[in-house]
Amino acid sequence: MPLPTLVALAMSAQQVTPPALPHPAEPARLLTPHVFRDEDYPTEAARHRVRGVVRYFIVINAAGRVSHCRVTRSSGWALLDETTCRLLRERARYEPARDADGNPTVDTYVGELDFRVIESTTDRVM
Repeated sequence: MPLPTLVALAMSAQQVTPPALPHPAEPARLLTPHVFRDEDYPTEAARHRVRGVVRYFIVINAAGRVSHCRVTRSSGWALLDETTCRLLRERARYEPARDADGNPTVDTYVGELDFRVIESTTDRVM
């Protein structure tokens, strides 16, 4: 089956309930709102209309960068799982979390990313 002329990536990253961990006084705040883009959908996955939800856990260091990413629930497709963590490490920038004294500190975040091919930009979910 040929690919449609317009393939958009329907991605929604949302926070889900994190594991029980100590929280900083002020959590990290995402500064890069468009970490995931339509063109990030792996070509091979789009060609085969692969869909999947990747749940991930990240550690945000005191400099506001993702220092660790782990897939906690696989999409079932290694390519989608690997793409999720690669993009988070490369692109996500945060205002660092702050401890009670106002010093930058480590924070964590749990989220999920839904990869799916859609035919029309009017149905796009970002």
